[in-house]
Amino acid sequence: MSDGSEYTDYRLDYAWVSPASAEGWVCPDDKLKYFRATHEDRGETHVQVFCYDQRVVVQAGWRDEEPTYAWLGRSVPERSDFRIAVTISPGSEDAYDSGVQRVETGIGRWYGNVYVSH
Repeated sequence: MSDGSEYTDYRLDYAWVSPASAEGWVCPDDKLKYFRATHEDRGETHVQVFCYDQRVVVQAGWRDEEPTYAWLGRSVPERSDFRIAVTISPGSEDAYDSGVQRVETGIGRWYGNVYVSH
């Protein structure tokens, strides 16, 4: 504030986002996202993630089997390792909401036991 006091009329929501989470990957607005994470007994997580335009059935499933799909217009999603949202004067008529902002800080380049394929 101009008098040197702390401004407290805000809400700040933020979090580090794991690459093993669907939230950690961002596709363009005109694309859909495929995300699948499998957790292995030995502590590894395998992630398959990509953006796509359309999913089509190439072979119908038999009885309880899943059909086989092809994903058209595939592309690599952007990695996002930090999420933040700010609201100024929450609950008031003049409230400002930044919406969720996603950032790739570069800090989370090492994924540990998370293996990613696109």
